[in-house]
Amino acid sequence: MIFTLLDIINSIKKFPFYIITPTIYAIGNASEQINLAANYTDKRKKDLIVIKINVLPKFLEYSICNDALFESLQLENQNNKYKVIRFLLWFFVNLEFFFQRTFILFFRKLFKIKFKEKYIFPAIGIDQIYGTKKINLKTINYKTIKPFRSNNELLIIDPKKVKYCENKIRKLGLEREDKIVCVHSRDSEYRGDLHRKNYRNSDINNYIDTINFLIQKGYKVIRMGKNSNKKINLQHKNFIDYNFVEIQEDLLDLYLIKRCEFYIGSQSGILDVAHMFNKPILLTNMCELYTAYPRKDCDLGVFKKISNKVSGEIINISNFAKMQFKYHDPQIEIKDLIFDENSPEDLLESTKEFLENLEKKNSKTELQKNFNELIKKQHEIFFYKRPRNQHNLLKQIDALKMIRMLKLSEGALCNTYLKKQILEQKK
Repeated sequence: MIFTLLDIINSIKKFPFYIITPTIYAIGNASEQINLAANYTDKRKKDLIVIKINVLPKFLEYSICNDALFESLQLENQNNKYKVIRFLLWFFVNLEFFFQRTFILFFRKLFKIKFKEKYIFPAIGIDQIYGTKKINLKTINYKTIKPFRSNNELLIIDPKKVKYCENKIRKLGLEREDKIVCVHSRDSEYRGDLHRKNYRNSDINNYIDTINFLIQKGYKVIRMGKNSNKKINLQHKNFIDYNFVEIQEDLLDLYLIKRCEFYIGSQSGILDVAHMFNKPILLTNMCELYTAYPRKDCDLGVFKKISNKVSGEIINISNFAKMQFKYHDPQIEIKDLIFDENSPEDLLESTKEFLENLEKKNSKTELQKNFNELIKKQHEIFFYKRPRNQHNLLKQIDALKMIRMLKLSEGALCNTYLKKQILEQKK
């Protein structure tokens, strides 16, 4: 009742607020939704109100990915003057969620009934920012689908809390004037998925040469993440393994990424925090091509080495891009291919190219332009290729979001990586 009413109110042009309830348990989805909602409200001259679902999480069997993400962000030109309105909205949304969630858990346990995601957690305002209420993918022309609006400099951390963080980082040996780089390597401990989609994970120790190179360049390097299962074999006064420090907290997680000069990391949820704060990004150990492509013009990426599990045949990235859509759907586990993670040499080489591009603002090479054109054309082919008995793009639950995000993406794969792929193909 409340959820439906607030969605209706959101659609009223003259209503001064826009209300969203981001995905509470996933930091990537929540960061993306808050960022897109900020752009949506900025264009329409509305004030954004983020409602946090936090009623009895243990009893109702759910977790909160990062408390500060829902409590400590604000639009740069918006102050927190709507405390009474926020409280009332929070109260009624959480009240309805309590009864709805209790009902679902009862029937799920008693009758083994499966419920769709939209019934499990409220998604107020989400369909509207994605555009799913206006666009029918079955009838629309692919070329007329617009990319997301993305001015990624709209969100800031509450200034009062920034001062708290500035004092806190001194315990890590950091000062305000230090240039820092955030590095993240996803591992199986994050989601307990050692035996499911293990190809998304990578070994932090392969980043040691890269970290040492960055330290030599005058940066202080921070390994980001939570619940990692492996320590890095590196000790240096200018390297901080934030995974294992006692002062780790949700607010500091956001602050460190907000403070960093740039971000190096794999395709994992925390990546969207870096996007939200408009940080230059080097994507490493990529295993998904269309769903998290380098986004900004300065962003670069390096893919894992792909091979056929049975024959051992190496699969070129261009050929991988043309494989059936089931190989590009993040909801499908790929079981017949092997993704070998980037070597220390791959990571260091990519980092050097990334830094050179940032410093000299190099334009893309013809090789990079041609590959970008290839994947844009191939994605359009996926859009129109709709076999009935096979998985296809339109059956993907986030199809529209994927299309609009790919159209927004202006980055590229590393030129050094693409050159190696050409040489590999000629063998």
